[in-house]
Amino acid sequence: MKDIIFKYDHVQKCFDLDLNNIIGDSLESKIGMLLFTDTRCENYELPEYEQSKKGFWADAFDKTNLGSKLWLLKRAKKTNNILNDINAYCIQALQPLVNEKIVSKIEIDSHFEKKAIVISITVYSNQGNIDLINYNLGDNNGLQNSNIQRIS
Repeated sequence: MKDIIFKYDHVQKCFDLDLNNIIGDSLESKIGMLLFTDTRCENYELPEYEQSKKGFWADAFDKTNLGSKLWLLKRAKKTNNILNDINAYCIQALQPLVNEKIVSKIEIDSHFEKKAIVISITVYSNQGNIDLINYNLGDNNGLQNSNIQRIS
């Protein structure tokens, strides 16, 4: 399915339109938008310092609640528990790709690399391809860089 392509801008540190390739079928774009769009949370999930339950503006038209709850971890201490939460939030956010049969399977592994958190996503396509996407969240839980590579 053709969509508007978003690409991570490492200088501006945000996703933006890919002006060289505005319309296409980019798995990296879909995954990035699902992970780094803030989905709405419940009152009991809000950290003490947060007032807004957030949410993607388009959810007002479609009650699918796209996005992830990674934003809830922005100020969390870096412990092994945070890695479990990251894995769970990523699986939850990316499940629509499996449900809609865009991919056949997704595996998540997050780990510490120096002071940064790295999220490694292995994506199994319906055509038999396997892609590995890494997101480096840096030492302040903000996305620092990403890369994708085809394994097979």
